[in-house]
Amino acid sequence: YLGPLILYPVFYYYYPVYKFFGYKGERVIHPVQTYAMYYWCFHYFKRIMETFFVHRFSHATSPVSNVFRNCLYYWTFGAWVAFYVNHPLYTPVNELQMKIGFGIGVICQISNLYCHILLRNLRGSDASGGYQIPRGFLFNIVTCANYTTEIYQWLGFNIATQTVAGYMFM
Repeated sequence: YLGPLILYPVFYYYYPVYKFFGYKGERVIHPVQTYAMYYWCFHYFKRIMETFFVHRFSHATSPVSNVFRNCLYYWTFGAWVAFYVNHPLYTPVNELQMKIGFGIGVICQISNLYCHILLRNLRGSDASGGYQIPRGFLFNIVTCANYTTEIYQWLGFNIATQTVAGYMFM
């Protein structure tokens, strides 16, 4: 998760990236681009903190071979989404759409963290496994509340930013 956390701000702060790709004009940073950068960085910082302090991994559920595939996915899409959201020719959505999108996204990010904490509390500290059905919060409404909130937080991001790359990332 460190890759997308580093790559996204490069496209936001480092304008010469676009000159390398042939863009010669001036760049105006729109508020939605700034909020998108903070949103993106918060999400991946949260993911890193969850990796260290919330999730309990085992070799059976997270083999080392997945690391390479996951890195390729997150780094590639991180660069692709960041390139288009921060592009000098980016056309921002209206303010209401931005607020609705990021509002949905932030609520779902916080809900996702809470779902992960609920799931962690179902497992013993030795990560010995054992299956328990999660109950409470959104788990009373949907089976996989953690995945539901993950999908909706990216839907919120995409409502706010409106890029094809963002929707493809979902």
